[in-house]
Amino acid sequence: MKGAKLMNNSPKQLALFDTFNYLQDFENNDKVKLINLLNENIDFHSLIPSSLHSKYNNCKGRNPFMLSSMVKAFFIKNIFGYSKVSMLIDALSLSPELRKFCGFSKIPHKSKFSRFRKLYCNEFENMFNSLVNITEPICRKMGENFASHIIYDTSGINPYVSENNSRFFNNHLKKVKKQNKDKSKEDIFKIAYATMPKQAEANNDIKLMYVNGSFNYAYKFGLFTNAFGIVRHIAFVDKDFTAKHAELKDPSYSDSPDDDKTIGDSTLLKPMLTDFSKIIDPKYSFHTFLADSALDKYEHFPMLMNDFDFKRVLIPINKRNSSADSPDNGIHYNQNGTPVCSKYNLTFKNGGISKEANRSTRHKFNCPKTKSIKGKLTCLCETPCSKNEYGRTIYTYPDQDLRAFPGIDRDSEHFRKVYKRRTVIERTNHFFKNVMGIGDSLMQDSKSFKFDLFSAGITQLVLLLLSDKVSNLKNHHPLSVKAA
Repeated sequence: MKGAKLMNNSPKQLALFDTFNYLQDFENNDKVKLINLLNENIDFHSLIPSSLHSKYNNCKGRNPFMLSSMVKAFFIKNIFGYSKVSMLIDALSLSPELRKFCGFSKIPHKSKFSRFRKLYCNEFENMFNSLVNITEPICRKMGENFASHIIYDTSGINPYVSENNSRFFNNHLKKVKKQNKDKSKEDIFKIAYATMPKQAEANNDIKLMYVNGSFNYAYKFGLFTNAFGIVRHIAFVDKDFTAKHAELKDPSYSDSPDDDKTIGDSTLLKPMLTDFSKIIDPKYSFHTFLADSALDKYEHFPMLMNDFDFKRVLIPINKRNSSADSPDNGIHYNQNGTPVCSKYNLTFKNGGISKEANRSTRHKFNCPKTKSIKGKLTCLCETPCSKNEYGRTIYTYPDQDLRAFPGIDRDSEHFRKVYKRRTVIERTNHFFKNVMGIGDSLMQDSKSFKFDLFSAGITQLVLLLLSDKVSNLKNHHPLSVKAA
């Protein structure tokens, strides 16, 4: 398996990683056999936090269904990718195996599931956070390096509201065209976006944002995974989240949805990292942070490296945030922070890191027209700008600009190799929204959406626990899961 090659060569680690990946590929698995594996190896009752037990048992009225049965039912909903509770109820009605797994002697009414979502939304968030710490040792066992990465992205879930109907935007666009006949097509679209309502009428938590390649009205959430694609933190951006962080203000909108996404993602980063640092066991550290170019801001790099102790921050340079090159005695710097000879428009050669006694660590760059002749560096420039035989040497200091030197030289194969790991978060996002079905729902209620999102995270982490249990069985080979 491709992902496995990136880890250590320990057979046990490979078995665990292969098993986890296999269990996530629901489309190709016999789901009933997967349910049997869960029934034999996972004690759901022990995974439920005491706060959820207490609230459920103290709820007014009689509870004819065990708490673990309700939790398992939502796990089934995610495993089978049911977007509606009615589909879950139909499956329970038709399958004695599923009813037995959940422990239902009779099937709860649809309203019971709906109330459960709204009543225990916050407790499911606590259950997810608890499982993050329970599963962190398993992630470290899979590979310390990959487990020590944090990959960040934001996404949205588009609910069923009138504003997401194409006719809503088209009618608005017609009005704008009528009022601005002298404007270009591009300007018309900018004006249309800038003058649209910023939140859905049905629910103020449903905001106008750029998501899934276009602007929609959506619930926004932030996602952290490690380099295995295992979720480490979820932050649902609702009234509760913004109330907890006084530094967050109502977003100011521009006429560009792409710019608004950049501003929004950037503003949410520090509050989400702060919350994550309070949840994760402090004995675990993370050395590498990855995000897309929407997070490229000068102030993010010292914040991530100094405040949150990341050693490497891999965020591609966003050209919109880069000031024009400024000449410095015939030298300017490209978007990767590498010196460039203005005379010949050639980048300087990386001379490595210079570490000298009583001096700060420096990055050394040699004249682009130097070559090694008989083991000696020699400048072959026709119009040299230095009297030295080895040509001009430029030193840069990482601490002067952490954005240009984020722990790995930007203009290197190492940077490109590590940054490719960011794509795993897109698979996790797809896993939650499409495989588990939470992205295809007709609900407008914030708490129900929030519940489903954390339920999806819980499902992935329970599968990780199952992978660890199965991989630890004596004489067990990961491929035998297929025949279980």
